[in-house]
Amino acid sequence: MEQMTPLMDAAAANITAATRLLIESGAKMEALNKLGITALFYTIRSNSHGPLAILLEAGADHRHISIIKGTILRFVALTGDIETMRILADLDLEGVDAGFRDRAGLTVAQVFGQRTGVTDELREAFLNLVARNHSVSFETLRC
Repeated sequence: MEQMTPLMDAAAANITAATRLLIESGAKMEALNKLGITALFYTIRSNSHGPLAILLEAGADHRHISIIKGTILRFVALTGDIETMRILADLDLEGVDAGFRDRAGLTVAQVFGQRTGVTDELREAFLNLVARNHSVSFETLRC
């Protein structure tokens, strides 16, 4: 069972007003659950677009790596929808390495390649997001 903070709960449940209020009230955006996951990861995993934008605007650390070597790009590759990918693509994700390998030794492109039900539009959104990261070459993006 994951140890959740109120901010993680609000972010995961896509409750934008509560997410904003908690941050304005001093909630720790970088608090970690037992797997080293922050509220930002929950917004990506849940495709909670409003809370995602709020956390990013408030300066949530997009470079964080969880205990299982998960990055925001890995979470996007696993569960991200088109809008989540577009929100992230509009940002400068400096410091996020698309070639980083998770605990299983997989890159984000390999993780994305394992998803089922991927539409052309979703694949395009993913490739656009990862291509905006200057630390990756198009060779890395094959998925």
